[in-house]
Amino acid sequence: MYLVMQPLLLILAATTVSATVTSGTPSTVIPWSYRPESVTAVADGYLVGSMSPGCDDGTPVDPHSQCGGVHKMTLAGDLDTSFANITGLTMVRGVYAAQPETLLVASQTDGGTVSRYTLSATGATLVKHISVGSLPPNGTAAAPNCICMNDDNTKAYVTIPGWNAGKWEPSGTGSGLLEIDMATDTASVLFWNESSVFPNGCDVEGDLVYLGNFNYPLATYNTQTGVVDTSIAWASGLGFPAGQGMTGNVIADGIVAYKGDLFVGMAKLAFPEGSAPTGTGNLWQCEGVLAGTVDSPLACKEIAVLPVADMQLDQNGPALILPSLFGHEVKSMCLDGGCPTTTSGAHGVGLLGFTALAVTAVLTGFNL
Repeated sequence: MYLVMQPLLLILAATTVSATVTSGTPSTVIPWSYRPESVTAVADGYLVGSMSPGCDDGTPVDPHSQCGGVHKMTLAGDLDTSFANITGLTMVRGVYAAQPETLLVASQTDGGTVSRYTLSATGATLVKHISVGSLPPNGTAAAPNCICMNDDNTKAYVTIPGWNAGKWEPSGTGSGLLEIDMATDTASVLFWNESSVFPNGCDVEGDLVYLGNFNYPLATYNTQTGVVDTSIAWASGLGFPAGQGMTGNVIADGIVAYKGDLFVGMAKLAFPEGSAPTGTGNLWQCEGVLAGTVDSPLACKEIAVLPVADMQLDQNGPALILPSLFGHEVKSMCLDGGCPTTTSGAHGVGLLGFTALAVTAVLTGFNL
């Protein structure tokens, strides 16, 4: 028996990225979607936030009717025409699904708004607009970006990068982290204009909100103590290309905590004169860092080379959802031997039921 099984074990060892990631090659689940900044899974497909201005008015700029606002894709990767697109949004930055039964949409509308919806198989119904634009200490309009939630979905956290990606410098509007109390639909500022913190991606593990930054390494915010920490030794080697750190238009855009590991997606943007922006990047896995027992940069390994926008966890895959903002496609990387295949090539599972969705948008340009 040992002699028979040994070759199989060797094959498994060669094709497994680590004890957690079981597929080293991300597979395409949505072959076309116009500027998908953020994607979240639902029971029968994906909800996609499109980072595109001025194209949700019935005359989209692309031939697939998928730009602007939020649209739904089937598990086969096609546009779900039975779902009424969520319109009235510009430059959507993030979508987030959590349980149970709530849909949040954050945009730059009216100076910065997080809107609460209920979600059905055919669309979304607005419940309330929550104003966040006047919350910062200086009263400037917030540009909400990524949204993540705590374990029991009672608090939502919204990042405000305060960074101009086109000029690659602070935008002047300030940066910070907001909190929304899901019981009262009220928002508050947790911190504002901390040194070297321009938060983009986020995820929550226990009392810590992990923050991916523009131009700087990771940071954390402790929800119990209010402390912002930028001295994370194990994250010091993250960047793109591997070994070159966070300089030169690099963003830690997507962050996912999973079983003691932290996955971090990087995007490196370029703005060629006279042509559309482009992006490259990579995906990192930092093994065992969430337990607090690992403090070495050697814990983080590059596991894929591809641009990653607002990465999320498809909990029933389980899988990482990897949108490519300027590649106009979405990939998936399966975890823990999950993702049963279907004839469409998609992993075929999403969050059970239509649950909570959070969407973020900004109004103009690349002022983040």
